[in-house]
Amino acid sequence: MKTVIGIVGGGSVNWCPGLIRDVYHIDALEGGEIRLLDPDDAALRLIASLEGPYNRLSGKEFKFIPVHSLDECVSGADFTLCTFSPGSLDAFYWDLEVPIPYGVRQPVSMTAGPCGISAALRTCSVAHEVGQAVSKHAPGSWIINVVNPLTCVTRAINLGAPNCKVVGLCHELEGQIGFVGDILGVPWPEGKRGQDYLMRDFDLQVAGLNHFIWLTRIFTGGKDRYPELRAFAESHEAWFKGGDPAAGNFASSWSNNKEAKLALCKAFGSLPMAGDRHLVEFMPSMCSQANRYAMDYGIRKTTMRERYELKKKATERVQRWVSGEEDIPWRRSSEQATDIIETVLTKGKERFVMNVPNRGQIAELPSEVVVESISTLTADGFGYEAAGPLPQPIAGICRSHVEVQELAVQAALEGNRRKLLDALYLDHHTHMVEFREIPRLADELLEANRDLLPRFFPA
Repeated sequence: MKTVIGIVGGGSVNWCPGLIRDVYHIDALEGGEIRLLDPDDAALRLIASLEGPYNRLSGKEFKFIPVHSLDECVSGADFTLCTFSPGSLDAFYWDLEVPIPYGVRQPVSMTAGPCGISAALRTCSVAHEVGQAVSKHAPGSWIINVVNPLTCVTRAINLGAPNCKVVGLCHELEGQIGFVGDILGVPWPEGKRGQDYLMRDFDLQVAGLNHFIWLTRIFTGGKDRYPELRAFAESHEAWFKGGDPAAGNFASSWSNNKEAKLALCKAFGSLPMAGDRHLVEFMPSMCSQANRYAMDYGIRKTTMRERYELKKKATERVQRWVSGEEDIPWRRSSEQATDIIETVLTKGKERFVMNVPNRGQIAELPSEVVVESISTLTADGFGYEAAGPLPQPIAGICRSHVEVQELAVQAALEGNRRKLLDALYLDHHTHMVEFREIPRLADELLEANRDLLPRFFPA
């Protein structure tokens, strides 16, 4: 069996080497086309140069094709993967830095707050164009999105491609389930993929928004284990790998001691299942001057220096793979994207944690907005499973963020400053900004990314 995959953002050294390698691990596939679209020509050529090494390692015949237009990338594609990042890391710099003089310091910048709104402005318009192109040139096909801010971008793609099957994917649940398993005495078996661990070792469900999902059910062996998690949160302020504080990796901003997560569980009786650095961006009272902008919860800001260094290392690693200086680790990752591709190609039926339109999954949130939960997927589409109920306070917080996200998407697609202002007025983080300064903040965010916002600044 062969397939055609278009990758919008095909020069991403963070995403593409792993995602493409995963495609090779789909047993049902013998080869096919992988079309790569990216404005960074050097990065595009680097990813394309993996064709030879990957084909030799796998014994399969895939053709990597750099393309120069969106229509060429998606025309007739069976699957379109979105890994693009308009403005790349330089744009993220302004998302983080512009709000700081106004009293808003966020640790990540990829989802909520002024940082997330700013990111949505430049990504959602591109996402909408991708959706329209796929809708026109590959109707009925699949679009898989991993671009942040994931909720807003997936929503924009859906609006542009109503005749396609669109899913947003995030690995936060997989990243957090290990500590839950340790607490409950269900450790992650060495070598077991995350998808299998999640769906085979637990009977669980989550509900909420991307980077703000909450456990609504967790069973093992037919037994409800939630009371044990609540008891743990009541008696522990922090958690360290294996119960050993010395095991904590405090040099990385991706590592923390789960303080924010456990505090939220203690407060609401429900456990959130995203990383702490993302959670606090939905809860500004956990990311304010009073707690040293979340540092008192063991959270470090993901700095731009750190991001640039990670990209540099990823680029150098791929260069060594291509030159033969370093062996390519030929194993399948735990990302769900190719599990979904495989399920569709083999006409299977599997459950995945997905970001898709709300069609009954979460009764407490508006219909059609993008929500995250576990639902069934087949080649024909989605089986929307009821995921709730969400406790009233959590549902209320989610609804308020939905309103901001919807306004941000509308502002991005319309180039509408008025709706951008409305999003910022409503946003939780801007409650720390002097009200009369919010229009100035909006204009500074727009100006910082002027070249990436043609709908706000038409030629």
